Amino acid sequence: MHKVYEAENYIDAQIARGWLESAGVPVLFSGEHLGGAMGELPVFGLHSLWVAPEYLRAAESALAELAEHRSSQPLDDDSAADGILEA
Repeated sequence: MHKVYEAENYIDAQIARGWLESAGVPVLFSGEHLGGAMGELPVFGLHSLWVAPEYLRAAESALAELAEHRSSQPLDDDSAADGILEA
């Protein structure tokens, strides 16, 4: 297994996971249930996504597309959410 993504938080991991799975890449979500154990303490590095070796290139390509999509979306504009739903 190869670690392809380390998320900033649980929601970020879920978005990346969904993006990968929609590209046909099976994903192992490491740390999916650890956030609840930490309570309200800000903890980083808990959530990561892993793929089998045969899916590594596809995962890297899909994550590059996700990064490009995120960089093209305005952060403070309500239309950003609309763009994600339409994609």
